[in-house]
Amino acid sequence: MENNINDQELIKAFIGKNSEKFLNRKFNFSAFLFTVWYIFYRKMLLPGLVFVSIFFSSFYLITIPNNLPINMLSNLDFLLIIILILSIACLFGMFFNNVYLSYIKREIIKIKKFYPNASQDELINFCKSKGGTSIVSIIIGYIFSILFGGLIIFLITRFF
Repeated sequence: MENNINDQELIKAFIGKNSEKFLNRKFNFSAFLFTVWYIFYRKMLLPGLVFVSIFFSSFYLITIPNNLPINMLSNLDFLLIIILILSIACLFGMFFNNVYLSYIKREIIKIKKFYPNASQDELINFCKSKGGTSIVSIIIGYIFSILFGGLIIFLITRFF
């Protein structure tokens, strides 16, 4: 049996509650406010890990060349950090929904390929379990952030 379910229903199942709000808004205030943590909340572990890596690396590239702790940064360095954080937050707010929707569509293609004979209800259940939100993913992201931050600090203090 070919699974020719309406992809829109699978997308809504993947997003979970508030899917209508999510699909109809251009700016995602939650993504703006929580940035990288919102990626983890939406169970996008690999993209979340990539963004955490980029974020921490950017932060350390600004602070480390002066070899100063954060409380001794110049006003310009501090301003650069604030601009970086606000820029990232704005980009998250503006583009998260489109990026997440692309991610969902790729995941749905994988689900359909992996379960070619699944019924409509089974596909919806697979999408619900794969998508949605997760506090556990935030905890995983937080642990990774601590480990990655520690690794960056170790490497910088060891080699610079």
